Amino acid sequence: MAKINGVVKDHEGKIIENAEVLFVDRAFNVLASGYSNEDGEYYLQINEKTNGMVMGTFSYGEEYLAFTFDNVSTHIPHRIDIRLGNVEFIKFKRGITKERDRYVCSFQLASLPRMIAGNRHLSPDASESSLQFLLDDKMLTGYQLTKEKTDMEDRGDTIDSYTLSFESDVKDRGKVLQLIYKTKDSYGILKSYV
Repeated sequence: MAKINGVVKDHEGKIIENAEVLFVDRAFNVLASGYSNEDGEYYLQINEKTNGMVMGTFSYGEEYLAFTFDNVSTHIPHRIDIRLGNVEFIKFKRGITKERDRYVCSFQLASLPRMIAGNRHLSPDASESSLQFLLDDKMLTGYQLTKEKTDMEDRGDTIDSYTLSFESDVKDRGKVLQLIYKTKDSYGILKSYV
């Protein structure tokens, strides 16, 4: 039985009260849930020995953004501080090519300030220098990244869709891939198993 705790803050370092924090297994079954208190602290207790991820979300009116920390094993206690950004990686999908030699993931970038301002294009202005990709905390090199503007039929807006791919082999399985968007004013992160 493991305990996971930490503090939830926003991208500017301010404490967030009432952020929802979940522990989900690899099949996205929720095994534990809780909310941050007035000091931003949260506590989760997981009764099963498994691997999964900690997910934190906070509602900003009708819009919300999330944080994900993946590759967490419940056989030991963890302190995981959550930093909710104002940019979120959404519709994340991952896979390995049929030849099993390349990892491929797709995602979209959504900007909370753009949503609140009512912009029709929901993605932040992103150059490749504002995006970083790390594999087990080491800067990823030799990757391919494509970007295209996509219509969101359910909202009538547009969003930038990305595809990231890089060479991968068996030794990379179980490592944590971090997708980071960072500029002077904005921040977002997603962490996932390879």
